[in-house]
Amino acid sequence: MSGTQDMIARILADAEAEGARIEEQARNKAGALLQEAGEQAEESKRRAAEEAAKQAEDIVRSARSAAELIRRNILLEKRRGLIADVLDGTVRALAALPDETYLPLLLRLSEAAARTGEGVLRLNARDLARPGTAALSRDLGGGRSIRLSEEPAAIDGGFLLEYGELEMNSSFSALLEEKRERLEDLLNRELFG
Repeated sequence: MSGTQDMIARILADAEAEGARIEEQARNKAGALLQEAGEQAEESKRRAAEEAAKQAEDIVRSARSAAELIRRNILLEKRRGLIADVLDGTVRALAALPDETYLPLLLRLSEAAARTGEGVLRLNARDLARPGTAALSRDLGGGRSIRLSEEPAAIDGGFLLEYGELEMNSSFSALLEEKRERLEDLLNRELFG
């Protein structure tokens, strides 16, 4: 039986050697798989960090852009407010002109606005009470005349000139509003240029 035992011993030795070789291959394969998985995890981690950094940059850029837009809108609103204040102040200053300046201004404006026919000129109550307003009723020649109405108009200054159903609003606020865009551009250049 010694031959049989030798054979069994050889088979067992071969089986152990084969088992050791398979175990070594399995360890090597497992080590390679672990290393590859670690490298892939590192690559995924690096890509995730890059993507997170890019997203953070995009968020910061977007926030800065939004903040700049808000700042410009606030600045624009402040500018518009200042321009509106200047225009409102202009209307108040025109309405507060002394009689010796105000009446000639109304004479020139009404003559420029007059059409063929008889126009009815309406002033606000304050201007109707000013001395010398009767001079606004006049014949301008060429079939044009103006008659001052005693009925006050609800305007801030300047006048309304009526020809039947046609009403021309030459109040100071209407005249400034008509020229508002040009005046805003001019004021913008002067105040903020």
